[in-house]
Amino acid sequence: MNHLTRPSTLGAGVMVLLSLIAVVSPSAAQSDSNCECLDSNHPDYKTAVVWRGSAPTLTLPDIVTLAAPILWYSTDEPLIVMGDFPLPHAHPCDDPSDKGVTYYQVTKIMLRPGVDEVTIPEQDDPNFFEKTANFTVRYYFYYREDVGMNSHVHDLEVAEFEIALNHTESGCYEVELTRVTALAHGTDWYSNELQIRSEFVRLPIVLFVEEGKHATCPDRNADGIYTPGYDVNVRINDAWGVRDVFGSGWLIAPGYNAAMSKPRHPRFKMLPPDSPHRCEIDRFSSSLRDTTDLTHYELRPANTVVMCDDVPPDREFLLSMMTKHKFGAGNEPTQFKSASVKKLAEPLVGYGKMPSINLRWDRALGISLAARGLPIEAIYLVPRATWIFQPGEVSFEGMLSTSASRFMGSYISVGAAYEEDKFRNDEGGVTTNPDKRWNFVTETGVKFRFRLKGKIRLLTLGYQFAGVRFGLRFSGFDSLKNGRLIVEIGGGVW
Repeated sequence: MNHLTRPSTLGAGVMVLLSLIAVVSPSAAQSDSNCECLDSNHPDYKTAVVWRGSAPTLTLPDIVTLAAPILWYSTDEPLIVMGDFPLPHAHPCDDPSDKGVTYYQVTKIMLRPGVDEVTIPEQDDPNFFEKTANFTVRYYFYYREDVGMNSHVHDLEVAEFEIALNHTESGCYEVELTRVTALAHGTDWYSNELQIRSEFVRLPIVLFVEEGKHATCPDRNADGIYTPGYDVNVRINDAWGVRDVFGSGWLIAPGYNAAMSKPRHPRFKMLPPDSPHRCEIDRFSSSLRDTTDLTHYELRPANTVVMCDDVPPDREFLLSMMTKHKFGAGNEPTQFKSASVKKLAEPLVGYGKMPSINLRWDRALGISLAARGLPIEAIYLVPRATWIFQPGEVSFEGMLSTSASRFMGSYISVGAAYEEDKFRNDEGGVTTNPDKRWNFVTETGVKFRFRLKGKIRLLTLGYQFAGVRFGLRFSGFDSLKNGRLIVEIGGGVW
Protein backbone atom coordinates (compact mmCIF):
# COMPACT_ATOMS: atom_id res chain seq x y z
CA MET A 1 0.00 0.00 0.00
CA ASN A 2 2.80 2.38 0.91
CA HIS A 3 4.61 1.32 -2.23
CA LEU A 4 1.63 2.38 -4.34
CA THR A 5 0.99 5.64 -2.44
CA ARG A 6 4.44 7.19 -2.78
CA PRO A 7 4.49 7.39 -6.61
CA SER A 8 1.00 8.83 -6.54
CA THR A 9 2.07 11.51 -4.03
CA LEU A 10 5.20 12.27 -6.04
CA GLY A 11 3.19 12.57 -9.20
CA ALA A 12 0.78 14.98 -7.53
CA GLY A 13 3.71 17.07 -6.33
CA VAL A 14 5.13 17.23 -9.85
CA MET A 15 1.76 18.32 -11.22
CA VAL A 16 1.50 21.07 -8.58
CA LEU A 17 5.04 22.27 -9.39
CA LEU A 18 4.31 22.34 -13.11
CA SER A 19 1.12 24.28 -12.42
CA LEU A 20 3.03 26.84 -10.36
CA ILE A 21 5.59 27.24 -13.13
CA ALA A 22 2.80 27.74 -15.63
CA VAL A 23 1.24 30.40 -13.41
CA VAL A 24 4.46 32.14 -12.33
CA SER A 25 6.29 32.17 -15.67
CA PRO A 26 3.97 34.56 -17.52
CA SER A 27 4.05 36.88 -14.55
CA ALA A 28 7.85 36.82 -14.39
CA ALA A 29 8.12 37.35 -18.13
CA GLN A 30 5.70 40.22 -17.88
CA SER A 31 7.74 41.77 -15.05
CA ASP A 32 10.93 41.57 -17.13
CA SER A 33 9.12 43.07 -20.10
CA ASN A 34 7.85 45.97 -17.98
CA CYS A 35 11.41 46.77 -16.95
CA GLU A 36 12.87 46.93 -20.42
CA CYS A 37 14.03 50.22 -21.95
CA LEU A 38 11.04 52.47 -22.60
CA ASP A 39 10.15 53.90 -25.96
CA SER A 40 10.37 57.68 -26.20
CA ASN A 41 6.58 57.87 -26.55
CA HIS A 42 5.98 56.10 -23.21
CA PRO A 43 4.66 58.47 -20.48
CA ASP A 44 7.34 57.30 -18.01
CA TYR A 45 10.20 57.77 -20.49
CA LYS A 46 13.15 59.87 -19.27
CA THR A 47 15.67 61.09 -21.83
CA ALA A 48 18.78 60.47 -19.72
CA VAL A 49 18.13 56.87 -18.65
CA VAL A 50 20.94 54.74 -20.07
CA TRP A 51 19.73 51.41 -18.67
CA ARG A 52 16.57 49.86 -17.25
CA GLY A 53 16.11 46.38 -15.75
CA SER A 54 14.27 44.18 -13.29
CA ALA A 55 17.22 43.64 -10.91
CA PRO A 56 20.23 45.70 -9.75
CA THR A 57 22.70 43.41 -11.50
CA LEU A 58 25.06 46.03 -12.95
CA THR A 59 28.47 46.57 -11.40
CA LEU A 60 30.22 49.95 -11.17
CA PRO A 61 32.33 49.25 -14.31
CA ASP A 62 29.09 48.42 -16.16
CA ILE A 63 27.48 51.68 -15.03
CA VAL A 64 30.39 54.00 -15.82
CA THR A 65 30.72 52.37 -19.25
CA LEU A 66 27.05 53.11 -19.96
CA ALA A 67 27.48 56.75 -18.91
CA ALA A 68 30.89 57.32 -20.53
CA PRO A 69 30.98 60.17 -23.08
CA ILE A 70 31.78 60.44 -26.75
CA LEU A 71 34.80 62.72 -27.25
CA TRP A 72 34.63 65.00 -30.30
CA TYR A 73 37.87 66.58 -31.47
CA SER A 74 38.53 69.46 -33.83
CA THR A 75 39.75 68.54 -37.31
CA ASP A 76 42.79 70.72 -36.54
CA GLU A 77 43.62 69.10 -33.18
CA PRO A 78 47.44 69.46 -33.12
CA LEU A 79 48.11 66.04 -31.60
CA ILE A 80 46.11 64.35 -34.37
CA VAL A 81 47.81 66.48 -37.04
CA MET A 82 51.22 65.50 -35.60
CA GLY A 83 50.22 61.81 -35.61
CA ASP A 84 50.24 61.47 -31.82
CA PHE A 85 46.98 59.51 -31.53
CA PRO A 86 44.73 57.66 -30.69
CA LEU A 87 43.52 59.99 -27.97
CA PRO A 88 43.36 60.39 -25.02
CA HIS A 89 46.75 58.95 -24.10
CA ALA A 90 47.45 56.36 -21.43
CA HIS A 91 48.88 57.84 -18.23
CA PRO A 92 52.71 57.57 -18.28
CA CYS A 93 52.63 55.42 -15.11
CA ASP A 94 50.03 53.05 -16.56
CA ASP A 95 50.23 50.28 -19.17
CA PRO A 96 50.49 51.63 -22.74
CA SER A 97 47.69 50.98 -25.20
CA ASP A 98 47.15 50.97 -28.95
CA LYS A 99 43.74 52.57 -28.24
CA GLY A 100 42.71 55.81 -26.60
CA VAL A 101 42.35 55.55 -22.81
CA THR A 102 39.86 57.31 -20.52
CA TYR A 103 40.01 56.89 -16.73
CA TYR A 104 37.24 57.05 -14.15
CA GLN A 105 37.15 57.56 -10.39
CA VAL A 106 34.19 57.84 -8.01
CA THR A 107 34.49 60.85 -5.72
CA LYS A 108 31.15 60.88 -3.81
CA ILE A 109 28.57 58.24 -2.95
CA MET A 110 25.07 58.85 -1.55
CA LEU A 111 24.10 55.61 0.22
CA ARG A 112 20.61 54.16 0.41
CA PRO A 113 19.03 54.18 3.91
CA GLY A 114 20.12 51.39 6.23
CA VAL A 115 22.87 49.86 4.07
CA ASP A 116 26.54 49.25 4.72
CA GLU A 117 29.14 51.44 3.06
CA VAL A 118 30.49 50.50 -0.35
CA THR A 119 33.66 48.46 0.03
CA ILE A 120 36.92 49.78 -1.38
CA PRO A 121 37.96 49.54 -4.18
CA GLU A 122 34.43 50.44 -5.19
CA GLN A 123 34.65 48.83 -8.64
CA ASP A 124 35.02 45.43 -6.92
CA ASP A 125 31.91 45.68 -4.70
CA PRO A 126 29.28 43.40 -6.31
CA ASN A 127 26.52 45.20 -4.37
CA PHE A 128 27.42 48.73 -5.49
CA PHE A 129 24.03 49.26 -7.19
CA GLU A 130 22.04 47.98 -4.21
CA LYS A 131 23.92 50.24 -1.77
CA THR A 132 24.03 53.44 -3.83
CA ALA A 133 21.25 55.98 -4.44
CA ASN A 134 23.45 58.31 -6.54
CA PHE A 135 27.13 58.99 -7.03
CA THR A 136 29.59 61.35 -8.67
CA VAL A 137 32.18 59.97 -11.04
CA ARG A 138 35.02 61.83 -12.70
CA TYR A 139 36.21 60.90 -16.18
CA TYR A 140 39.84 61.83 -16.78
CA PHE A 141 41.51 62.50 -20.12
CA TYR A 142 45.31 62.58 -20.17
CA TYR A 143 47.32 64.15 -23.01
CA ARG A 144 51.07 64.12 -23.24
CA GLU A 145 51.06 67.76 -24.29
CA ASP A 146 48.95 70.92 -24.13
CA VAL A 147 49.58 72.74 -27.42
CA GLY A 148 49.16 76.47 -28.08
CA MET A 149 49.08 79.47 -25.78
CA ASN A 150 50.94 78.77 -22.49
CA SER A 151 51.67 75.24 -23.70
CA HIS A 152 53.08 72.61 -21.35
CA VAL A 153 53.71 68.87 -21.06
CA HIS A 154 51.21 66.68 -19.18
CA ASP A 155 47.61 67.78 -19.58
CA LEU A 156 45.01 66.15 -17.31
CA GLU A 157 41.42 67.18 -18.09
CA VAL A 158 38.27 66.27 -16.12
CA ALA A 159 34.53 65.90 -16.68
CA GLU A 160 32.32 65.15 -13.67
CA PHE A 161 29.08 63.17 -14.05
CA GLU A 162 26.27 62.81 -11.50
CA ILE A 163 24.50 59.45 -11.86
CA ALA A 164 21.30 58.33 -10.09
CA LEU A 165 20.59 54.62 -9.49
CA ASN A 166 16.81 54.62 -9.29
CA HIS A 167 14.46 52.00 -7.85
CA THR A 168 11.08 52.93 -9.32
CA GLU A 169 7.62 52.43 -7.83
CA SER A 170 6.95 49.76 -10.45
CA GLY A 171 9.84 47.70 -9.08
CA CYS A 172 12.27 48.44 -11.90
CA TYR A 173 15.85 49.72 -11.67
CA GLU A 174 17.33 52.55 -13.73
CA VAL A 175 20.66 54.21 -14.37
CA GLU A 176 20.03 57.91 -15.04
CA LEU A 177 22.48 60.67 -15.91
CA THR A 178 21.45 63.86 -14.05
CA ARG A 179 24.36 66.30 -14.42
CA VAL A 180 27.46 66.81 -16.52
CA THR A 181 30.11 69.32 -15.46
CA ALA A 182 33.09 69.70 -17.77
CA LEU A 183 35.88 71.48 -15.92
CA ALA A 184 37.73 74.15 -17.89
CA HIS A 185 41.17 75.62 -17.27
CA GLY A 186 41.26 75.19 -13.51
CA THR A 187 38.61 77.78 -12.59
CA ASP A 188 35.22 76.72 -11.21
CA TRP A 189 33.46 79.72 -12.75
CA TYR A 190 34.48 78.55 -16.25
CA SER A 191 32.94 75.08 -15.78
CA ASN A 192 30.57 73.97 -18.53
CA GLU A 193 27.64 72.55 -16.59
CA LEU A 194 24.55 70.85 -17.99
CA GLN A 195 21.78 70.03 -15.50
CA ILE A 196 19.69 67.31 -17.12
CA ARG A 197 16.07 67.60 -16.13
CA SER A 198 13.28 66.46 -18.46
CA GLU A 199 14.69 68.13 -21.56
CA PHE A 200 15.81 66.37 -24.72
CA VAL A 201 19.35 64.97 -24.60
CA ARG A 202 21.18 62.51 -26.83
CA LEU A 203 23.08 59.65 -25.22
CA PRO A 204 25.87 58.81 -24.77
CA ILE A 205 26.54 62.46 -24.02
CA VAL A 206 29.00 64.12 -26.40
CA LEU A 207 31.87 66.23 -25.06
CA PHE A 208 33.61 68.71 -27.32
CA VAL A 209 37.40 68.66 -26.83
CA GLU A 210 38.94 72.10 -27.19
CA GLU A 211 41.59 72.29 -29.89
CA GLY A 212 45.10 72.01 -28.48
CA LYS A 213 44.05 72.85 -24.90
CA HIS A 214 41.68 69.87 -24.42
CA ALA A 215 39.11 71.42 -22.06
CA THR A 216 35.74 69.72 -22.55
CA CYS A 217 32.16 70.95 -22.99
CA PRO A 218 28.82 69.09 -23.34
CA ASP A 219 27.06 68.94 -26.70
CA ARG A 220 23.55 68.06 -25.55
CA ASN A 221 22.04 67.22 -28.94
CA ALA A 222 25.27 66.02 -30.60
CA ASP A 223 24.92 68.50 -33.46
CA GLY A 224 28.56 69.63 -33.39
CA ILE A 225 27.64 73.23 -32.50
CA TYR A 226 28.05 74.74 -29.03
CA THR A 227 24.86 76.60 -28.04
CA PRO A 228 25.03 78.58 -24.75
CA GLY A 229 21.91 78.09 -22.63
CA TYR A 230 21.20 74.78 -24.35
CA ASP A 231 24.39 72.71 -24.16
CA VAL A 232 25.27 74.51 -20.91
CA ASN A 233 22.40 75.75 -18.72
CA VAL A 234 24.13 76.82 -15.47
CA ARG A 235 26.13 80.08 -15.09
CA ILE A 236 25.61 80.61 -18.80
CA ASN A 237 27.45 83.93 -19.15
CA ASP A 238 30.48 82.59 -17.30
CA ALA A 239 30.72 79.15 -18.90
CA TRP A 240 33.86 78.78 -20.99
CA GLY A 241 32.14 76.95 -23.84
CA VAL A 242 34.57 75.50 -26.37
CA ARG A 243 37.14 78.07 -27.50
CA ASP A 244 39.23 76.40 -30.18
CA VAL A 245 40.91 79.75 -30.90
CA PHE A 246 42.37 79.83 -27.37
CA GLY A 247 45.20 77.58 -28.48
CA SER A 248 46.28 80.13 -31.07
CA GLY A 249 46.52 82.95 -28.53
CA TRP A 250 43.12 84.71 -28.43
CA LEU A 251 42.42 84.89 -24.73
CA ILE A 252 40.96 88.19 -23.49
CA ALA A 253 37.30 88.47 -24.45
CA PRO A 254 34.20 89.56 -22.53
CA GLY A 255 32.60 86.16 -23.03
CA TYR A 256 32.01 83.32 -25.42
CA ASN A 257 30.98 83.93 -29.01
CA ALA A 258 30.39 81.50 -31.87
CA ALA A 259 33.51 82.57 -33.78
CA MET A 260 35.63 80.91 -31.08
CA SER A 261 34.50 77.37 -32.02
CA LYS A 262 35.36 75.38 -35.13
CA PRO A 263 32.89 72.99 -36.78
CA ARG A 264 33.20 69.28 -35.93
CA HIS A 265 33.34 66.36 -38.39
CA PRO A 266 31.91 62.92 -37.42
CA ARG A 267 35.21 61.21 -38.32
CA PHE A 268 36.85 62.88 -35.33
CA LYS A 269 34.69 61.29 -32.65
CA MET A 270 36.24 58.91 -30.14
CA LEU A 271 33.57 56.51 -28.88
CA PRO A 272 33.23 54.84 -25.46
CA PRO A 273 33.48 51.05 -25.09
CA ASP A 274 30.53 49.01 -26.33
CA SER A 275 28.03 47.82 -23.74
CA PRO A 276 25.41 45.08 -24.15
CA HIS A 277 23.24 46.80 -21.52
CA ARG A 278 22.76 50.16 -23.25
CA CYS A 279 19.27 51.53 -23.89
CA GLU A 280 19.17 52.61 -27.52
CA ILE A 281 16.27 54.60 -28.94
CA ASP A 282 17.06 55.58 -32.51
CA ARG A 283 15.90 59.16 -32.59
CA PHE A 284 17.64 59.92 -29.30
CA SER A 285 20.91 58.18 -30.19
CA SER A 286 24.08 60.25 -30.45
CA SER A 287 25.25 58.48 -33.61
CA LEU A 288 27.08 55.60 -31.98
CA ARG A 289 26.88 53.75 -35.26
CA ASP A 290 28.64 56.49 -37.24
CA THR A 291 31.79 55.42 -39.03
CA THR A 292 34.86 56.88 -37.38
CA ASP A 293 38.61 56.61 -37.93
CA LEU A 294 39.26 57.09 -34.20
CA THR A 295 37.15 54.10 -33.04
CA HIS A 296 36.64 53.27 -29.35
CA TYR A 297 38.72 54.17 -26.32
CA GLU A 298 39.44 51.96 -23.32
CA LEU A 299 37.91 52.74 -19.94
CA ARG A 300 40.14 52.13 -16.91
CA PRO A 301 39.81 52.84 -13.17
CA ALA A 302 42.06 55.71 -12.08
CA ASN A 303 42.47 54.35 -8.55
CA THR A 304 44.81 51.66 -9.82
CA VAL A 305 47.35 54.19 -11.14
CA VAL A 306 50.30 54.81 -8.81
CA MET A 307 52.59 57.77 -9.47
CA CYS A 308 55.98 56.53 -10.68
CA ASP A 309 59.44 58.10 -10.54
CA ASP A 310 60.46 57.99 -14.20
CA VAL A 311 58.13 60.60 -15.71
CA PRO A 312 60.22 62.90 -17.88
CA PRO A 313 59.89 65.82 -17.93
CA ASP A 314 58.31 67.72 -15.03
CA ARG A 315 57.08 64.93 -12.82
CA GLU A 316 56.07 67.39 -10.07
CA PHE A 317 53.71 69.26 -12.39
CA LEU A 318 51.88 66.05 -13.31
CA LEU A 319 51.73 65.04 -9.65
CA SER A 320 50.22 68.41 -8.71
CA MET A 321 47.47 67.99 -11.33
CA MET A 322 46.73 64.46 -10.13
CA THR A 323 46.47 65.71 -6.54
CA LYS A 324 44.24 68.64 -7.50
CA HIS A 325 41.83 66.45 -9.49
CA LYS A 326 41.91 63.49 -7.05
CA PHE A 327 43.31 61.15 -9.68
CA GLY A 328 45.10 57.94 -8.79
CA ALA A 329 45.59 55.42 -6.01
CA GLY A 330 44.76 56.55 -2.47
CA ASN A 331 41.81 58.77 -3.39
CA GLU A 332 38.78 57.07 -1.86
CA PRO A 333 35.22 58.36 -2.42
CA THR A 334 33.42 60.22 0.36
CA GLN A 335 30.32 58.25 1.39
CA PHE A 336 27.22 60.02 2.73
CA LYS A 337 24.25 58.60 4.64
CA SER A 338 22.38 61.92 4.73
CA ALA A 339 21.44 64.01 1.70
CA SER A 340 21.52 67.20 3.79
CA VAL A 341 25.07 66.46 4.97
CA LYS A 342 26.10 65.82 1.36
CA LYS A 343 24.58 69.14 0.32
CA LEU A 344 26.42 71.03 3.06
CA ALA A 345 29.68 69.40 1.97
CA GLU A 346 29.34 70.77 -1.57
CA PRO A 347 31.74 73.70 -2.15
CA LEU A 348 30.41 77.08 -3.21
CA VAL A 349 31.53 77.40 -6.81
CA GLY A 350 34.17 80.08 -7.25
CA TYR A 351 33.95 81.43 -3.71
CA GLY A 352 36.60 81.96 -1.09
CA LYS A 353 36.14 81.34 2.62
CA MET A 354 34.71 84.81 3.38
CA PRO A 355 32.33 87.32 1.74
CA SER A 356 33.88 89.29 -1.11
CA ILE A 357 35.58 92.37 0.43
CA ASN A 358 36.46 95.51 -1.52
CA LEU A 359 38.09 98.79 -0.55
CA ARG A 360 35.68 101.53 -1.65
CA TRP A 361 35.77 105.26 -2.36
CA ASP A 362 32.39 107.03 -2.28
CA ARG A 363 33.09 110.68 -1.35
CA ALA A 364 35.23 109.13 1.43
CA LEU A 365 37.02 105.87 2.21
CA GLY A 366 35.07 102.73 3.12
CA ILE A 367 34.50 99.07 2.29
CA SER A 368 31.86 96.96 0.58
CA LEU A 369 30.88 93.37 1.36
CA ALA A 370 29.18 91.08 -1.16
CA ALA A 371 27.62 87.71 -0.30
CA ARG A 372 27.13 84.71 -2.56
CA GLY A 373 25.30 85.63 -5.77
CA LEU A 374 22.06 83.87 -6.63
CA PRO A 375 21.98 82.85 -10.33
CA ILE A 376 18.77 83.91 -12.10
CA GLU A 377 18.86 82.72 -15.71
CA ALA A 378 21.71 84.72 -17.29
CA ILE A 379 22.32 87.16 -14.40
CA TYR A 380 23.17 87.06 -10.70
CA LEU A 381 21.38 88.71 -7.77
CA VAL A 382 24.01 89.67 -5.19
CA PRO A 383 23.27 90.94 -1.65
CA ARG A 384 25.67 93.80 -0.89
CA ALA A 385 26.42 96.15 2.01
CA THR A 386 28.70 99.21 2.13
CA TRP A 387 30.23 101.16 4.99
CA ILE A 388 31.85 104.56 4.62
CA PHE A 389 34.05 105.06 7.68
CA GLN A 390 33.60 108.82 8.02
CA PRO A 391 30.93 110.06 8.48
CA GLY A 392 29.67 106.52 9.24
CA GLU A 393 27.34 105.88 6.31
CA VAL A 394 25.92 102.40 5.59
CA SER A 395 23.82 100.89 2.82
CA PHE A 396 22.07 97.59 2.03
CA GLU A 397 21.50 96.78 -1.61
CA GLY A 398 20.65 94.15 -4.17
CA MET A 399 23.04 94.11 -7.10
CA LEU A 400 22.34 92.57 -10.52
CA SER A 401 25.51 91.47 -12.32
CA THR A 402 25.75 90.03 -15.82
CA SER A 403 28.82 87.94 -15.04
CA ALA A 404 31.08 86.65 -12.29
CA SER A 405 34.23 85.86 -14.27
CA ARG A 406 34.31 87.84 -17.51
CA PHE A 407 37.15 90.28 -17.96
CA MET A 408 34.55 93.08 -18.06
CA GLY A 409 30.95 92.96 -16.88
CA SER A 410 28.21 95.50 -16.21
CA TYR A 411 26.10 95.78 -13.06
CA ILE A 412 23.30 97.80 -11.46
CA SER A 413 22.29 97.94 -7.80
CA VAL A 414 19.41 99.46 -5.83
CA GLY A 415 18.81 99.75 -2.10
CA ALA A 416 18.67 102.01 0.90
CA ALA A 417 21.50 104.04 2.49
CA TYR A 418 21.70 105.75 5.86
CA GLU A 419 23.83 108.76 4.91
CA GLU A 420 24.30 112.50 5.01
CA ASP A 421 22.19 114.42 2.56
CA LYS A 422 24.59 116.10 0.14
CA PHE A 423 23.59 117.82 -3.08
CA ARG A 424 24.80 120.42 -5.52
CA ASN A 425 23.22 123.82 -4.96
CA ASP A 426 22.30 126.40 -7.57
CA GLU A 427 25.63 128.19 -7.12
CA GLY A 428 27.57 125.05 -8.09
CA GLY A 429 28.74 124.21 -4.58
CA VAL A 430 27.77 121.30 -2.34
CA THR A 431 25.22 121.68 0.45
CA THR A 432 25.45 119.18 3.32
CA ASN A 433 22.74 118.38 5.82
CA PRO A 434 24.67 116.82 8.76
CA ASP A 435 21.59 114.96 9.99
CA LYS A 436 21.72 111.49 8.43
CA ARG A 437 18.63 109.91 6.95
CA TRP A 438 17.64 106.88 4.88
CA ASN A 439 17.79 107.49 1.13
CA PHE A 440 16.92 105.39 -1.88
CA VAL A 441 20.22 104.72 -3.74
CA THR A 442 21.08 103.42 -7.18
CA GLU A 443 24.42 102.58 -8.75
CA THR A 444 25.54 101.36 -12.16
CA GLY A 445 28.85 100.75 -13.85
CA VAL A 446 31.37 98.12 -14.94
CA LYS A 447 33.76 95.75 -13.17
CA PHE A 448 37.11 94.62 -14.57
CA ARG A 449 38.31 91.23 -13.28
CA PHE A 450 41.70 89.59 -13.18
CA ARG A 451 42.35 85.93 -12.50
CA LEU A 452 44.68 85.14 -9.60
CA LYS A 453 47.07 82.20 -9.35
CA GLY A 454 49.46 80.78 -6.80
CA LYS A 455 50.29 82.29 -3.43
CA ILE A 456 48.87 85.72 -4.30
CA ARG A 457 45.41 84.20 -3.66
CA LEU A 458 46.27 84.18 0.05
CA LEU A 459 45.96 87.97 -0.03
CA THR A 460 42.38 87.73 -1.29
CA LEU A 461 41.12 85.05 1.14
CA GLY A 462 41.38 82.30 -1.45
CA TYR A 463 39.36 83.96 -4.22
CA GLN A 464 40.20 83.08 -7.81
CA PHE A 465 39.61 86.63 -9.04
CA ALA A 466 40.28 90.21 -8.03
CA GLY A 467 39.00 93.32 -9.73
CA VAL A 468 38.36 97.03 -10.05
CA ARG A 469 34.88 98.59 -10.21
CA PHE A 470 33.97 101.99 -11.65
CA GLY A 471 30.43 103.24 -11.15
CA LEU A 472 28.06 106.16 -10.93
CA ARG A 473 25.99 106.43 -7.72
CA PHE A 474 22.90 108.46 -6.99
CA SER A 475 21.02 109.16 -3.75
CA GLY A 476 17.35 110.06 -3.57
CA PHE A 477 15.16 110.73 -6.57
CA ASP A 478 16.66 114.05 -7.68
CA SER A 479 19.68 112.25 -9.10
CA LEU A 480 21.05 115.14 -11.14
CA LYS A 481 22.00 116.96 -7.94
CA ASN A 482 23.93 114.19 -6.19
CA GLY A 483 25.49 111.87 -8.78
CA ARG A 484 29.11 110.95 -8.05
CA LEU A 485 31.85 108.57 -9.14
CA ILE A 486 32.68 105.52 -6.99
CA VAL A 487 35.69 103.21 -7.22
CA GLU A 488 36.25 99.78 -5.64
CA ILE A 489 39.20 97.42 -5.62
CA GLY A 490 39.54 94.03 -3.95
CA GLY A 491 39.20 90.25 -4.06
CA GLY A 492 36.24 88.23 -5.27
CA VAL A 493 34.16 88.19 -8.41
CA TRP A 494 31.63 90.80 -7.28
